[in-house]
Amino acid sequence: MDWWIPMSKEKRKFIKQWLFSHKNFLVYIAFILCLWLIFGFAFNALEWMMYLILLVLIFSGLFLASWCVKDFLQYKKIKENPNWKELLQSEKAWTTSEQFLLETLEDYASQLAQTEFQQREAYKEQLDYYTMWIHQIKTSIASSQLLIQALPTLPEKSPLEQELIKITTYTDFVLHYVRMETFHQDLVLREHSLDSIIRQILKKFATFFIYKNLRLSYESIDQVIVTDAKWFSVILEQILLNSIKYTDKDGQISIYLDGAYLCIQDTGIGIATSDQQRIFERGFSGFNGRMNYHSSGLGLYLSNEIAKNLGLELSVESTVGEGTTLKILLQQDKLDTRV
Repeated sequence: MDWWIPMSKEKRKFIKQWLFSHKNFLVYIAFILCLWLIFGFAFNALEWMMYLILLVLIFSGLFLASWCVKDFLQYKKIKENPNWKELLQSEKAWTTSEQFLLETLEDYASQLAQTEFQQREAYKEQLDYYTMWIHQIKTSIASSQLLIQALPTLPEKSPLEQELIKITTYTDFVLHYVRMETFHQDLVLREHSLDSIIRQILKKFATFFIYKNLRLSYESIDQVIVTDAKWFSVILEQILLNSIKYTDKDGQISIYLDGAYLCIQDTGIGIATSDQQRIFERGFSGFNGRMNYHSSGLGLYLSNEIAKNLGLELSVESTVGEGTTLKILLQQDKLDTRV
């Protein structure tokens, strides 16, 4: 019944275009109106003929109005939920030109479906390749870890362990980056202890803290969150790796809860104000990444994309020379649960 609401710009535009495309029918109604006027006033026709023409005119007008309303409702339905297949099946051609147009659209829809299928197959092949490649790399990493563990305690042992952890993390990063295309197919939402997730990551990176003599400030966080533990861990790992990477020896990293925010704070080199608005962009490495370290600019981008899909929000506060605090808003009002 929203048709009877005072006309919007969209309705006026639709009616104008619809009347133009049905001008032949309008000419027919105009012809009937002319007959009514001519026979009624010029020739003083019989009363029954006048009523007959008037009835034809009224019914023609009602038919035209109902036709217009029906087309408008169909137009809104298609606009709100466009579906090529459903549209082409529901439409019937009334003229040769319309038939040609429908056939052209069917060909286009068929080509589009074929292209999408080929892209899905190509993506699947790419994902299978990276999965196989990562599996092979991890086998070599596991062998290297066993060899390093067998070594006596040497000054070189800790750096080797750190590099292996980095390789493992970066290898997983590649797989996560590729799988972002099918994120929701790999999503498993459950209740998890935030403290448990954090402690697992801290244990994984313990050797970095020891080697750089970094102080850790962390107290148990008694909070349960609904999330995918694997994807949430990817976010924390990328943030914590950045904090470790950009914090000098004898620095400090703090992890704490501030209201609805999980904060990871470091006493590192900080981020320039001009860079803070862009650190979540794909490929943006910033001044620090360009001048002092090798940076792909993908770590925080991936973290931010994952956070959006998990209903989280990342933000940063930083002062050059003092450190950086990266915050994760745990309020999951916009948790994306599409499958």
